[in-house]
Amino acid sequence: MKIGYPVIAAVVLFSRVAAAESVSGAPASLAGYRNGSFTLRDEKENFVISPSGFFQMDHLSYWGPGIGDTALKPTFAFRRVRLSLAGQFLKRWDFRIEFEMGRTALDNTSGRADEPVAAPPGVQPTPATAQYAPAQTVKTHAQLAVMFLNYKIAPALNIRIGQLPPGFTMEQMTLPQYYPFMEKALATRVMGQQVYYAVDPEINVWGVLGNDLLTYYVAYGNGAGVNRLNTDGRGDISARVYARPFSGRTDLGPMRELQFGGSVIYGSRDPLWTYYDYNPMTTGANYLFWRPTYTNSIVGRTVHVIPAHDQWGLAAELRVPVDRFDFQGEFVYLDNGTREVVEGYQNQDPTAAPGTLGFGRMRGMGYYIFGGVWLFGPRTPSKDHANTDGALQLMLRWEQMNLKYEGYSRTSSTTSTGAPAFTGKGPYDGNIRVNALTYGAHYWATKHIRVSGQWTTYVFPEVAIPTSPLAPRHTLHELMFRGQVYF
Repeated sequence: MKIGYPVIAAVVLFSRVAAAESVSGAPASLAGYRNGSFTLRDEKENFVISPSGFFQMDHLSYWGPGIGDTALKPTFAFRRVRLSLAGQFLKRWDFRIEFEMGRTALDNTSGRADEPVAAPPGVQPTPATAQYAPAQTVKTHAQLAVMFLNYKIAPALNIRIGQLPPGFTMEQMTLPQYYPFMEKALATRVMGQQVYYAVDPEINVWGVLGNDLLTYYVAYGNGAGVNRLNTDGRGDISARVYARPFSGRTDLGPMRELQFGGSVIYGSRDPLWTYYDYNPMTTGANYLFWRPTYTNSIVGRTVHVIPAHDQWGLAAELRVPVDRFDFQGEFVYLDNGTREVVEGYQNQDPTAAPGTLGFGRMRGMGYYIFGGVWLFGPRTPSKDHANTDGALQLMLRWEQMNLKYEGYSRTSSTTSTGAPAFTGKGPYDGNIRVNALTYGAHYWATKHIRVSGQWTTYVFPEVAIPTSPLAPRHTLHELMFRGQVYF
């Protein structure tokens, strides 16, 4: 922490000095700070290289009935630490490579997750002979977060390959350092990533028509998630389109950025080759309120919920900026096929007993609406590299998510005679309903420094983890603070 203060101070000082120099009209150098970024280029700008990165350090705290009996404790945590290199060459090609250096997390939290030795050589394994890895060790990892290579044929036609967010929902296609709140809403973060994962290896075609009047994005990807190979030979198709009908009207002020649009995604998972779990569901501060595993009392084993067959979703979006105010909302609907399978039998033929218990679905809707007011400073401080006076926005967001899980609802129509063992209502069936209200504020000292805070109240009318000490109907409060440095 002490090391970080001089770094932050240096970034603030350098960005303010550089911003003043850029406004003064001094000749631009071939290397240095230009238009809010650090760049290295040739005189004709045929080759431009720009290193960048950001980190987000959070403080998380929780309160509510039963919270003291859970692992949710006040803590500091690095949410994201990323380094990237972007560039452009020959005016038509541009690229970005971005690495996630790992967020703060614990490994082997229970002390029993990793058992490297069951017993010494020649000794019959028993619970007393087992040796486990140390508990609550630091979990570290680094992975490719985002990568792409884009070829620009014309503003209206670009071809891009890489690991990117598929074209579904507005918030999912927003860079994390520019989220209005600290994390995305349930409808786009939880539900959106039930259709797909945050990023996916893909190829896409996109373009901007007119004077920013219409933007489209069509993508085809693996559908299996970040850095994961396609396991079943099937992929996901996504498409998003949005319009800004007043984009050319400079006399309208912020209203020229009025935006509305929609998106769709469709994919399929072959139950013969798809063995990974359905995505768990968490709040913005990582409280797990639905997991894709449970203990089935009938078979006496752990059961996994796995994606199977059709996966599709629809979304609509609206953004209305008026004077110093911002209003935004999205609606998402999904309908995903699932399969329940006994642990250890994920790769078994799903038409043969005893592994697969049944085929079902997860479906439902969610939405969010938020409003914000800029008390002072520019309305787009993340884009205004000349801003040296800061900008402050206050925000309010209301969101709802209403899903229904039916573990065996598709069994009779999708399996052959004598395959899964169960039909009708499953033991894990039920509604997953969440309401949330968030108060938030963020302050941009410059384009590069942002401080945020938010308080969210979650109400769970009909959802619970069977092993959780929290009641089936409970309330959870999350208080989050974040410091962000972006360069």
